[in-house]
Amino acid sequence: MPACIFNIIRRPNEGQSVNVFNAVIAAMEAHGRPGNVTTALTSPQFFGNGGNVVVTIRFDSFDALEEFHDGFLTNETATARWDETASKCQSIDTDVLEVIKPVENVLEGFVPKYMVRNIFVAKRGQRPELIDALIDNRESSTGIKGAIFKPIGYYENARFTQVFSSLDDVRASLAEIQSPENRGRTDKIIQLTDRIIRPVSRIRYLKN
Repeated sequence: MPACIFNIIRRPNEGQSVNVFNAVIAAMEAHGRPGNVTTALTSPQFFGNGGNVVVTIRFDSFDALEEFHDGFLTNETATARWDETASKCQSIDTDVLEVIKPVENVLEGFVPKYMVRNIFVAKRGQRPELIDALIDNRESSTGIKGAIFKPIGYYENARFTQVFSSLDDVRASLAEIQSPENRGRTDKIIQLTDRIIRPVSRIRYLKN
């Protein structure tokens, strides 16, 4: 099970989406780490306006992430590539997230096409209770169990990430969450949060 992930959220300038995407894929191939690249299908303001390009890199330990970051900072080719890509972007955000629960119950042959990042902003001091509620809701679900993350750069945030093979499955998941059968668990999560955002992305690159 991965211990953490490193997220890089880039918002390309107008007319630079393809160039930024291609540069990101080249960087992923260069370092060879497992992870994925997604592009926005929906763009809630909290997760960045416009067609953002999101990189996720997986690590088995925080020490491995630190070693990766140390290597990047001393690699002139990598830092030059970063700056070149950044010149084509409106902004770049980065975050490190601790893995509380990984994606599980993935059937052999499953090909993920869409990713939904459910981003929760807990009420002040309520993140531990929110994460417990997300775990309880996850364990009661059927099929593929999504991943739960705790960002280390945000005191009140938590994330529940799901993967789907079709857009209709994305729609069905939201209907299941809002069903009367799940209302009790959903209401508990709502009571613990100030805000919930649900950006939907297309998985464009995947390396396991």
